[in-house]
Amino acid sequence: MKRMCLLCIISLCLVSQAFAGTTGKVAGVIKDAKSGEVLPGANVVVLGTRLGATTDADGNYFILNVPPGLLEVQASMVGYTKVTQTDVRVKIDQTTKLNFELTEETLEAAEILVMAERPPVELDLTGSKQAMTTMDLELSWANSVEEAVETQSGVGVRGSIRGGYGFTAAYIIDGVDVRDGNTQSSFVVTNTAAIQEMEILTGGYNAEYGRANDGIINIVTRSARDRWHTTAKTRMRPRGKYHWGRNIYSEENVENQVITKEFFDKNDMGASWNNYWTEQGQNPTPEFNWQKYQEFTTPPEDMGNYADLDQWEWEGAAFGPISSNMDLLLSGKYLRGVTRWPSVFKYSPEWSALAKLNYNLTQNTKITASFNHQGTDNSGQPRLSYMSSDDMGGSMGNLPSGGIRTPFQREKWNSNGNSVITGNNSRVPPPQYIRTNAAMLKLTHVFSPRTFMDFRIQHYRMDYDAHYENLDTNPVLFQDQLDRTPVFLEPTWFPTSPVSTGGRRWQWPRDNAKLFANTWRTSINFDLTSQVNEHNLVKAGLSFDPQYIDTWYGGQFGSASQPFNKVPNRDYSPWDFTAYVQDQIEAEGMIVNLGLRLDMFNANRNVNYILWDPYALSSITDGNIAGGILSFDPDGPHAAKTPLQVAISPRVGIAHPITASTVLHFMYGHFNQRPPWVKIAGNKAIWNRGAPSDPSVQLPPNYDANPNEDYNYIHWWGTGGNPEIGFEKMIQYEVGFDQDIAGVLGLDVTMYYKDAKDLTRRGFRQGREEETGNSSTLQFTLFMDPNNPQKQTPQSGFTNRGAFSMAGARLDARGLELELSTKRWQNVRLQLKYDLSYSSTGAYGPTALYIPIQQPDGSIKQLGRDRYHGSGEHNLELWNPHNTFKLNALLSTPNNFGPVMGNWFLNMHYTYASAQRYTYHPPGDTSTEPLNRSWKPYHRTNARLSKRFELVGGMKGEFAIDIHNVFNNKILKLFGGQDLFNYIEKGEMPVIKASYLTPDGASAEWVEPNQWTIYRPDLNPRELFFSLSIDY
Repeated sequence: MKRMCLLCIISLCLVSQAFAGTTGKVAGVIKDAKSGEVLPGANVVVLGTRLGATTDADGNYFILNVPPGLLEVQASMVGYTKVTQTDVRVKIDQTTKLNFELTEETLEAAEILVMAERPPVELDLTGSKQAMTTMDLELSWANSVEEAVETQSGVGVRGSIRGGYGFTAAYIIDGVDVRDGNTQSSFVVTNTAAIQEMEILTGGYNAEYGRANDGIINIVTRSARDRWHTTAKTRMRPRGKYHWGRNIYSEENVENQVITKEFFDKNDMGASWNNYWTEQGQNPTPEFNWQKYQEFTTPPEDMGNYADLDQWEWEGAAFGPISSNMDLLLSGKYLRGVTRWPSVFKYSPEWSALAKLNYNLTQNTKITASFNHQGTDNSGQPRLSYMSSDDMGGSMGNLPSGGIRTPFQREKWNSNGNSVITGNNSRVPPPQYIRTNAAMLKLTHVFSPRTFMDFRIQHYRMDYDAHYENLDTNPVLFQDQLDRTPVFLEPTWFPTSPVSTGGRRWQWPRDNAKLFANTWRTSINFDLTSQVNEHNLVKAGLSFDPQYIDTWYGGQFGSASQPFNKVPNRDYSPWDFTAYVQDQIEAEGMIVNLGLRLDMFNANRNVNYILWDPYALSSITDGNIAGGILSFDPDGPHAAKTPLQVAISPRVGIAHPITASTVLHFMYGHFNQRPPWVKIAGNKAIWNRGAPSDPSVQLPPNYDANPNEDYNYIHWWGTGGNPEIGFEKMIQYEVGFDQDIAGVLGLDVTMYYKDAKDLTRRGFRQGREEETGNSSTLQFTLFMDPNNPQKQTPQSGFTNRGAFSMAGARLDARGLELELSTKRWQNVRLQLKYDLSYSSTGAYGPTALYIPIQQPDGSIKQLGRDRYHGSGEHNLELWNPHNTFKLNALLSTPNNFGPVMGNWFLNMHYTYASAQRYTYHPPGDTSTEPLNRSWKPYHRTNARLSKRFELVGGMKGEFAIDIHNVFNNKILKLFGGQDLFNYIEKGEMPVIKASYLTPDGASAEWVEPNQWTIYRPDLNPRELFFSLSIDY
């Protein structure tokens, strides 16, 4: 019998839900096409799956736990012709309303095919959500998850989300949160070819989601039961200099221009230099010294050739059925990364490997197992916030987080043993070695077509190391690195240095500066979802997350034999617990999402009874053995347990369809986020001073330190954890509407407000690009002796004060989001996104406190010393511009244009961000108006041009060129001080200087315009990426 194809329009209504964050729902009613009566007992199945349902007495059906994507849904009933709807779009956490009309069976038609059409508006969506499918990602210039997120509404040019900081967003892959709990930062190297759908929740998410006040980035990977699908891709960025200014090792640099052999002909290098080389059997002639100068100003090959390396990337995915009840996904990615600036590695690779297995144990029971490994050996910009001022970077003392950014830095000559020009604190950052592993086992059981449960066990582990070990890439660095002998192989430098940019070696090996972290989290989750009746979808769940944290950081102080940061009770096992219940109420003309969430956490460690002295170093602290001796015993009588913290978060969302093309939506909710564990229970940095103490002192039984080791607190660097810190609190409001305009355009307008308090940070510093905002450190200093706070007691080597984290920051963010998009034209898709955002942050509370003083009358007196002052403390315009405009265009040629002209795709993405305001009053201007001027606006255009073509055997290929910063825009940083005055009043750019000696021994100065660090680092020179991919 013939198949009859019929194209028609079926309206779809989408309802906001939350089922485990990885699936959606299909629901509708089935009627007789002729009489209009409902058909009880009709069968509905999602083709290619085992999902299905039967209509009830009212003709309604519900299919839960449906994977996202484009699906085919079939309805059938005895005596009626089957109807299959194709291109049914199912989205994560939404309901696709899919109605059927069945006709009585005839001999001519065995099945009717119907193509479903997208709804004019999502009539029942209560919160803000944006989604990208596999196809969207393939055609976009964005090649990573982070780049894809940046293209969305509400996301700023530097990663902020709706006026926030951006670093508290949760990245979830197949239901597994891949954030490091210690710092709350994410390391994501997901292969985009493996993504089925990615949704970005910027506000209004349900009670199921928590611990993420900025937003949720939810990723669901691909699966298939019809056949095997494969994709492979390679991508290359040609070698080149991808930073502003000339090459760091250019022949035009000062050391190559002003220092010649003539200097050494006329200047003796001194007795120590001459005697050393004579003892080594060398003759320190001018020729020999000139040769040594050239050696000392020659970098290791890996650093010097940083602009001569191609960057390559490979990724692939294969997914399909193993049997009728089992399917598998295998995916991998490897990037042989090349840093923009000189770094200690030739390449900075990163990689990921993902495996996911779905197995239908029975008709109603499904098991999903997945494993995701990610890693990097990174010598470029830090990928996690461990070395930021916000977390523990300062606690590491002199462990640097900067890098080589100008030719005038001495450290450019070596990988791990250089000092710097006077006044320049930048140093080569240590490489980061990051490894993450995430495993998940999920059991899904369907009790009935209306009720199912998920039980999941997840484990996430991160190992992080940052150090300089095994980086002896320059043979003149140390005599014995293994023994760490503090003796030079050669003199540190010429006794008479000819130029200030010359290389210099440290007396002590610097690889004792390091950072180690090992964290893991096991999550036990249970979720129950039930379509109680036609009007109520109820979901409830709970999660218990036991965790483990172990961190250690050592600074750059003296020899490695001198202990540093030898803290007791270093590791601990905190935990989180959550429970929630939510009900989606589908009433006539209104959808209401009600939810309630409970969050609890406990650092679960023993701390000293007094925060002022966490390791009981002071002789005035109870339990101290002797001044300067580590005396805290976590199992002793002076230990206290960290407190339990509890928060309750009610949330409500409402969608009110006015017409079939207009819907109003509203959301109100409380969001409570646990701060990073490092803020709550991070170890305070201490430093061994090496001062002898009484050898007769008896140490605690569990203390294995040398009794001759005397310690103090490095108060000005290290910020210790504060066990009294509770949840960071935020209230969010959102109201808006979606409008379909004649089926041609879609208009989405949303207004939001976020009010946060008790935050542990008030800005952002460390990100994918450096210098992207204000320092976020928020701390207060505790003083042991109120009568003499600067006194070093009880010995000269003991500091009686320390800095600790505090929850005293606020955030006020409000804004308007507008999105206008085309809908009708298949080969022309345009999106215009406008964000108006106002964001400010400040701090409250003391900057310093004295230890409580016992008064004669028995009362306690608490003295304060300076305070944070609330509003206007930090203007976040640099980090979060007031006005952001994004235009995304996707143009294509139809397939019927032929093999040469057809299937061309051009994606253009333009971003504008308004200028940062600043305060400047020229000489003679007596006004005091703040923020009276604007700096430079942000412009950036990225593009992708691709051509798709057919290959043999059903395979398809694509060649593409991605262009970042098409027009090579660059933006000056906002200058300050004299540089700002010179630029405005004289039109002069900032300069950079170096001192040197002329052949006659006279002092001279090299001055030139600063080409390297005056431009914003988040907008780099034009980059081209060439890629070739094959799909089957």
